[in-house]
Amino acid sequence: MILGTDTRKRWSKWDILLAQAFHMLEKERCHQCGYPKYVCGNESNDIYFTVREEVCFATQKKDAFEEKARERAAKKKGGAAKEPAGVSLIVEAHTYSRRELSEFRDSFYELRAKREKARDESVPVIPAED
Repeated sequence: MILGTDTRKRWSKWDILLAQAFHMLEKERCHQCGYPKYVCGNESNDIYFTVREEVCFATQKKDAFEEKARERAAKKKGGAAKEPAGVSLIVEAHTYSRRELSEFRDSFYELRAKREKARDESVPVIPAED
């Protein structure tokens, strides 16, 4: 603390375990879709994805405001395509076999490790020059 004393309690073992678990989840999360990488990057024919619309009225209000601003700007420039306000496309993962998606985790990382090992072994080692 810069001023005064630090009155916060030390982290318990439980706090540390929760922070580590959160870090592991974030590390496994795809930054494009938000799914675990073992789901969205899995090549299994059992996993498929669907898309549905989800409406958020708060975002809808913000988007409507931004749309009006775009329309005003478009009138000055000559036209722009409209997007629906407050509507997001949500991608949902499913399995044909009704297996839990978490069951694909181990096989995904095993295959990934094999591919990385094969790639590393195929890279020629260039000797250092003396």
